[in-house]
Amino acid sequence: MPAILDDVCAPIFGQFPVTVRNVAEIIGERHSPELVLTRQALWGMLTEVTGGPFTENLKNCLSAYLEARMPHWEAKVTQPKLPTITGRPSQPGARTRRRRTPDLESSRQRLGLVDALATELATLKRDLEGFCTVEGLKAKYPQFILWQHIQHAELKELVTGEPFALKAYAETLTLRKFGITSRETLKKDRRKLKLSRTNPGAPRS
Repeated sequence: MPAILDDVCAPIFGQFPVTVRNVAEIIGERHSPELVLTRQALWGMLTEVTGGPFTENLKNCLSAYLEARMPHWEAKVTQPKLPTITGRPSQPGARTRRRRTPDLESSRQRLGLVDALATELATLKRDLEGFCTVEGLKAKYPQFILWQHIQHAELKELVTGEPFALKAYAETLTLRKFGITSRETLKKDRRKLKLSRTNPGAPRS
């Protein structure tokens, strides 16, 4: 606390001159008995180069005020902080979170589409070995779901003799259908379905 008082009230080197001049400028030329006395005291402090009654009076008032506030500040510092609650406490009777189970239905849909497309592509491959057209293939096999997943330009490439692997081509069309970019998803699908047949209660890996 002495250091604070010295910094505020030191006439030349401390914050004192700046504070006094700022307060005096804020008061300005307003006229009232209290303001006149305050202004006189402020300008009197500025003339006390080495200290004097005005500065000493200010120092005594500040000292009394700060000493009165010390117990309050000490209590604030020593007051223990309450622990931060990072999670919601469990409530009696609250339902526990259900164990996550594999999405087997999505896996079956993806692998089912792969198998269906691979079968239809195998049928088309025999026709593609000879002369054929896109329109002719669609007319010959109108029930194929392949037409819903292959683009016209892709089908035209197959008709013109573009080589392809049945399974890989079927997987590519399936991944595009489901918005998937990695074939690893299909490998996981196969593992999940195999695991579900041998251990129905096994969790997702």
